[in-house]
Amino acid sequence: MHASRLEIGDYVTANGNGACAEGSYTSAVEYSHAEGSGTSTSNKFEHAQGRYNISHKNSDVFGDVGNTLHSIGCGKGGTGIGNRQNAVEVMQDGKVFIKGIGNYDGTNPTGQENAAQDLATEINSLHRVWSDEPGLPSNRYVDGNRQLGYAAKTWTRSDTGAVYQYRGYNASTSTHSWYADSNTYLTYNKNTGEIKSNGYLIATVATGIDPWRTKFEPIVYEPS
Repeated sequence: MHASRLEIGDYVTANGNGACAEGSYTSAVEYSHAEGSGTSTSNKFEHAQGRYNISHKNSDVFGDVGNTLHSIGCGKGGTGIGNRQNAVEVMQDGKVFIKGIGNYDGTNPTGQENAAQDLATEINSLHRVWSDEPGLPSNRYVDGNRQLGYAAKTWTRSDTGAVYQYRGYNASTSTHSWYADSNTYLTYNKNTGEIKSNGYLIATVATGIDPWRTKFEPIVYEPS
């Protein structure tokens, strides 16, 4: 133990004032805290826990989108694939990344819309239109439950203004698709119930829905 830093455990290193490293094989930089096994920090005010996390550092400016603020490591250790990765990573700008949600694989928090906040925006945009026409994902609350069905052939996202046109059904993949343009699309897989935006999973609903049904038949899938 030192006057301005704290080391508890085996093979731990606290580097600089206010650093705290505990557990085994952990390393913390100035004014940060690393605990667990094989965890490390690279930014001031950062906290790492779990096992073999990844800490990202883009600059010394607090609030940088590329700097990790908190991580829960789920790495396997060693030198192979999965050596270091995160189950959860929070960046200094407040964005939250969860492994397996969106395109975040536990290592890549920047450069694409993977954050939980971005995916929440995608999901919310699917729940702002109500219609009884054939073709479109839409919902309403009935008896305290959120209900999903498919209505109009075209629909407009309220957050982006993008107009999606129903493209059709691919029997080989059991997938219906809607396109706003060649690079912006939604798909629904009848077998898995997965709704994806540009290939990224944003929701899982009931299976076997036919978007062209002429009468709305709600499917209860999420209690309020």
